[in-house]
Amino acid sequence: MLAAELTAALERGARAAVLTPRGQNPTGAAMDDERASELAAVLAAFPNTLLIEDDHLGPVAGAELQSVLSGGARLEHWSATRSVAKALGPDLRLAILAGDAGTIARVQGRQQCGPGWVSHILQGLVLGLYSDPDVETVIARAGATYTQRRQRLLAELDRHEVRALGASGLNVWIPVPEEAGIVGALMQRGWVVAPGEPYRLAGCSPGIRVTVATLTEREAIDLAGDIAQVLVPSGMSRIG
Repeated sequence: MLAAELTAALERGARAAVLTPRGQNPTGAAMDDERASELAAVLAAFPNTLLIEDDHLGPVAGAELQSVLSGGARLEHWSATRSVAKALGPDLRLAILAGDAGTIARVQGRQQCGPGWVSHILQGLVLGLYSDPDVETVIARAGATYTQRRQRLLAELDRHEVRALGASGLNVWIPVPEEAGIVGALMQRGWVVAPGEPYRLAGCSPGIRVTVATLTEREAIDLAGDIAQVLVPSGMSRIG
């Protein structure tokens, strides 16, 4: 999120802003403290905006949390949520939510139209896991492992002069001139990557998303080489 673009959207009448502070899908973007402060200053000028801060990766994002909410913006309506799915397991299907009283009440009201309530057994399990030092160690190790795998692929792509993004999270975003052909060529070589179209707005530059969560060192080396090779006939420009 850019401060100027957020300002323009709010001036046009937008009433809510959804921010992913780290591990953004698919680019891996993460806010630093300067960006968080800039966005907080914008939101301070529009105090009626509903801010939703979605920290979906939490402690395995591979970057420090920089929250707009800690940047000085005093909003009437806000919420900050952190899913436990990536850190503790998707089967828990829980998220931690904080917010102003009115927003929390509205969320609870909507819950009554669906699941109605969240299992106290699962809530107790999540609390117990997050309170366990051994679990905290395992989560930290998982976050470090994801970071190592992401950085390894970025380094291999850089070695082949292939431009790629991935400051945090579980994905690496690679700009390409055309998505379908690149995805198909990589599939023929045994790689399944995601085309970028479902993740981007119309008119944005194409790209492919590579998930690094299970990528081994050998696979990173081979994948980077194959990506470089399939980009050559496509006329993809290199770094520099």
